[in-house]
Amino acid sequence: MAAVVEEAYFDGGHRHLSGPGGKPKSFVVTQDDTLRRFRYRVVEGLPEPAEFHLGTIDVFADGDGSRVIYSPRTAR
Repeated sequence: MAAVVEEAYFDGGHRHLSGPGGKPKSFVVTQDDTLRRFRYRVVEGLPEPAEFHLGTIDVFADGDGSRVIYSPRTAR
């Protein structure tokens, strides 16, 4: 089942999401337009049993388009 995001906003340092699964708040670790990388760490609203989540989204050139790679690190 795919995650559903009903609302999202960025306050300059944190990313806020809301949906049926809750309202996680993430600290933005990296936002680098040159590297085309976005990295965040969930600081509130992490669903149990997870205790830690660090997500990295990288965008790479791929022919005439782009390739998006999502790399999660989660600990229980």
